[in-house]
Amino acid sequence: MKEGRWMEQKISGQSYKTYLAAIASSFQKHPQHTIVGDNVYTRVLRGAAWPDKPVDTGFLQLLHTLRGVKAPPNVVVEVIYRYRKAVLDWGWRANWKYNRLIQKVNGEQTPDPSEVKALDAMKKLKSVNYYGGADTADVWMYVVVRSIGDPGSMDAVCRKIMNDMKDIGIMLSPLIQEQQQAFRETFVLGRSDETFQKAYPGRIVQLDVVSSLYPFLTGSINDGHGGYFGHSIATKSANFVDLKKGSGNQNIIVIGASGEGKSTFLQAIIESLRAEGFLVIVFDMNGEYRKVCEKTGGLYIDHTLATGKYIDPLAIPDKIGIAEEDAGRLNAVSDALISTVSILADGITPGERNAADRALMKLYEAVKIDMENPQTWDFNDQPFDIEDWWNALQNDKNKDARTLSEKLAIYFTGSKRHLFKHSEKITIPTDCSLVVFQVGTSLEGADAQVGAAKMAMTMSFVRDVLRKEKLKGKRYTAVVFDEAQRALLNPEMSNYINTLATFIRHLNGLLVVSTNKPHVFWVNSTGGEGGTGIWANSKYKVFFWLENSEIAAVEKNAEIPKEITDTLKTLYQTNQFLIRHPDRGWDRCKMYLPPEELALYETRGLKK
Repeated sequence: MKEGRWMEQKISGQSYKTYLAAIASSFQKHPQHTIVGDNVYTRVLRGAAWPDKPVDTGFLQLLHTLRGVKAPPNVVVEVIYRYRKAVLDWGWRANWKYNRLIQKVNGEQTPDPSEVKALDAMKKLKSVNYYGGADTADVWMYVVVRSIGDPGSMDAVCRKIMNDMKDIGIMLSPLIQEQQQAFRETFVLGRSDETFQKAYPGRIVQLDVVSSLYPFLTGSINDGHGGYFGHSIATKSANFVDLKKGSGNQNIIVIGASGEGKSTFLQAIIESLRAEGFLVIVFDMNGEYRKVCEKTGGLYIDHTLATGKYIDPLAIPDKIGIAEEDAGRLNAVSDALISTVSILADGITPGERNAADRALMKLYEAVKIDMENPQTWDFNDQPFDIEDWWNALQNDKNKDARTLSEKLAIYFTGSKRHLFKHSEKITIPTDCSLVVFQVGTSLEGADAQVGAAKMAMTMSFVRDVLRKEKLKGKRYTAVVFDEAQRALLNPEMSNYINTLATFIRHLNGLLVVSTNKPHVFWVNSTGGEGGTGIWANSKYKVFFWLENSEIAAVEKNAEIPKEITDTLKTLYQTNQFLIRHPDRGWDRCKMYLPPEELALYETRGLKK
């Protein structure tokens, strides 16, 4: 068949594979190349052995361009890749082989080099399976060399390429006696032959690497949209997560011991959210956020014990025009009051809870609030405050009311009575994207307890802000609870945070919860009900290094592979973290921030 005439043929019912075979068989065959027409010589070299290191983006780009290869004018060199989505199933059988291989290699004084290499390959496969999920591909690399009229030129260039590739750890196979099958694999109209691919297994790479050469295959997470979640250690690519998309929750849990980078990560996430147009509300338990708030134009609110300032939990939110939300305003007041009382009393009984509620009902009765008639809920000025509630509780002679009064007396008539000295009404400026409530100065003892109570007092205000931002429809809202262990250990407060975690998405918001005590997320490890709910309703989970006792709690209660917790134990003082992407599996990452930004996030040091 003359060159070019086969291009005019029609398939006419033949299978595609048969059609291609007919085309290839019409060419002149040779053990080391294929001759097209009478004078175009084509040789295909296949990547047969790869370097003993991960394949990164720069490496593939080097192969793609074959820099340094100088071919004569009559020779054309082309690098062609074939891809197939990899399916990795690391089940018991693979694990059994892996463990047997470990025993054999470790048990021999001079292990077989091929077995050492096999073990290393299995380790990489296992790592890809756990850290990359299913986002991997088999890749086959072919180097196609074409020469017009002179096979000698083609031979010289092939030798040069094979030697150069060998120097960087790649062995190219000349595919002697298989040039026609290889031609079909690299032919522009060709379709991969599964039998040929099985005979020559490809190299497993992550799809992020593939997308660096062919972005249309999978896109890239580094698309400029969303918050910055650090750089992947494996691929060196930046992780950007769009927290606005989708209808499900976008809540985030951040866990890590002190000094491991958790606070820096959290503050960087907050700044990313602000850059994406979020309003961010932060509950600061120890003053870490004051500097960044004041330096970047945020609204800083000092509600520590010494100031006596607080947001009255009994303040009834204004109507906003959303029927469902407007109907829940008194429930928000009740929830904020009960959470505050429960934290200050260090827990309350059902009888004491009823006593607190009776005192609230007395206040409603005095100002003629009918809980069944929302028309009676609105006033020009707030008609009562928490001091009025305390007086109503004092007038209740029920045993439970007296017991509750004894628990709370220190905050109303005792040495901490200035806790409720100045009630504040907060207005957030329209151009403000960060609000920080400093509710404590220490994470330990009575101050932490008061801080958790001040946090609870603010809950009604937070819900009101969420409702108003939803109505405006201008921006999303993120609520951040840093060092949340005290709040989550209180049943009332954790219940509230759990509720917030479930409904916040409907108000165009998300929740970020940070702690160095992951055991608070599980009921059977002394955590409140809210801790369990937050764990279940958090899409992203971020782990920095933890103490062994806390890692044990994670291993016992969370459905996390042992390989992941084993890796977690190796992160000490690396400032690296593990993150679970719902659509990508686990990734090991690290934040890379400019010095001026890191200076804003410093949490330790002497005053200058």
